[in-house]
Amino acid sequence: MFLPARANRVHPFFIISSLSKDGRRLITNNVPMPFGGTYPENWNVVRKPLIRSIESLLKAHHKYVRLLEFELATLEETPVDEINERQQILEKTNIQSGFILPREYHEDYGTLSSDARYRLWIEIWMISYLGRATGHRLSQAKA
Repeated sequence: MFLPARANRVHPFFIISSLSKDGRRLITNNVPMPFGGTYPENWNVVRKPLIRSIESLLKAHHKYVRLLEFELATLEETPVDEINERQQILEKTNIQSGFILPREYHEDYGTLSSDARYRLWIEIWMISYLGRATGHRLSQAKA
């Protein structure tokens, strides 16, 4: 993922994803943008917005793979298909949780619920002032 920065620079950001044989997903990223939404129950997301190198982020990801005792599965889809499927799951989860309004309400009310706007504000504050996101959920780990 590439995001524009000051002085016509572009900063690369990384999202590393692993799938376990029992269907759990581990996602480690360094994206400094807020999320604030809801992740599916079987997803563990670690957000490290201060890590800039792919090597350091990959090292952190491998640490959580070991910590969560992931037995890694082989992906059967192309990367593009897998990303699209993951995006659909994330959208469905956030509509069900009330974070995103259903599409038929977007024109009149916008995409995000009032609760979602508040949670995004908190996420922006956390990233800006504390350098960490609230999206950490490692329910099966002692991280």
